[in-house]
Amino acid sequence: MGSLKTFPPPTVRYSWKELIWIIILTMRIIFLDIDGVLIKYTTGKSKELPKEFDQELADNLKHLLSVTDARIVISSSWRHHLQTCKEAFIKADLDWNRVISVTKYDTNGWRSTEILQWLDNYHKTCKNWYHITHWCTIDDEYYEMKALRRLGKLVKTDVQEGLTMDKVLEAIYLLT
Repeated sequence: MGSLKTFPPPTVRYSWKELIWIIILTMRIIFLDIDGVLIKYTTGKSKELPKEFDQELADNLKHLLSVTDARIVISSSWRHHLQTCKEAFIKADLDWNRVISVTKYDTNGWRSTEILQWLDNYHKTCKNWYHITHWCTIDDEYYEMKALRRLGKLVKTDVQEGLTMDKVLEAIYLLT
């Protein structure tokens, strides 16, 4: 009998220790908008920043986080009001420690560009060992998310419904 061969032949061989570290050091990212995702709007957006999230929508996000163990990058205009955002997270019993960063404002105002730049910068300046394996964007915007729609990374919410359980299932699919 001939020797057992693998097909196709492995190009890189890892030790068990290296494989365990690869598995442990993976990360899933949710780029999170707030308005229209955690806050429903039936009559249009208010000029004043709300102080709390819709609890049902926050619970849906909590479920998504527990299933996927994802981390959050705030891509919402709330990134300019992080203390208010943190207070709303805590009030809704969401783990603020899951928030690892915010996207930087793009002069063109395209949120999809901000998200793609964040990903690019993360991989270029990755000082920690975590590798992003899966990511998605949860947002109520459609027009400015053209690039993310093409990539299949957008979970589009309805501004009047927010993050429903159907949208949570969509996000779980993208993150697992």
